[in-house]
Formats: sequence, C-alpha cells, structure tokens
Amino acid sequence: MKAFIQILAIILLAPVFCNAWHRPDTIHPGNEQVLDIYLDCVSCDMEYFKTNFTAVNYVYDSHDADVQILVSSLPTGGGGDQYTIRYIGTGKYASLGDTLLALLPEHFTFDETRQALLDKIQLGLVPYLLKTPYSDKLTLFIDETPIRQ
Repeated sequence: MKAFIQILAIILLAPVFCNAWHRPDTIHPGNEQVLDIYLDCVSCDMEYFKTNFTAVNYVYDSHDADVQILVSSLPTGGGGDQYTIRYIGTGKYASLGDTLLALLPEHFTFDETRQALLDKIQLGLVPYLLKTPYSDKLTLFIDETPIRQ
C-alpha cells in the first residue's frame, strides 16, 4: 500500500516538476516592463550572473527573449582571453544590435573574470534598458582608477 501511495504521488507531482523546466528564471514574474534576455555563454558563471544582475529576466528559450546575448572566447597571444559578446535584439528591440569585446589579462582570477564579463554584458545592455521603464534608475559611474593590465 505504501509503494502504491508513493507511485501515485510521483505521477500526480510529475507535471509540476516538468513545468518548472520551462519557466523563465526571473526576479520579476509577469512583468513585461523588464527585459527578457537569453544568455548563451558556456564559460559564464550563470548563478553568479543571476545573483548579481537582477534587473533582467533570464529566459531559457532564445525565442522568448527581447535580447539574445552570445558570448564566445579565444585565447590571446599574451595568455589572456578575448571574449566577444554579441547582442541581438528581437521584437521591439530588433533595430538594436551590437558586438563588444572584453580583453582579460592572464593574471585575472576566476572571480575577476566573471565580474569583468558581467560588467561588459551589463554595459552592452544599456541601449535596451534605456527603452524600458527602468531607464530612470540607470546612472553612469566612471571609475577613473588606472586600468591594471
């Protein structure tokens, strides 16, 4: 009898767990005013990005995104890495697109690398964010300390 109840519970709860795979990873559920992004980045620490950049919704299907972000990397001759970040706007953002480069030196730690990538990805999203109600919350800060190479 106990096994029957366990099997019945699994059958009844299966749809709940299956639907969880298709939900956007979002901080603002049901809010169409927030930018939906699809981030295709093999070398990115997605949990870090989701924790430290909550002004957007992360979606798992590129067709659901307002902006598709494609990140690729190549080693540089000096031992660092060059990341190419391509932004593709869709829907009402279809007229916007850009490509940014992030050159990271070899001495960057894992934490410095993921923070630098997140910073560059956020910068590239500014034109899109300016077209949302969150544009009033954007500010510009320029760190004038010398860049460590």
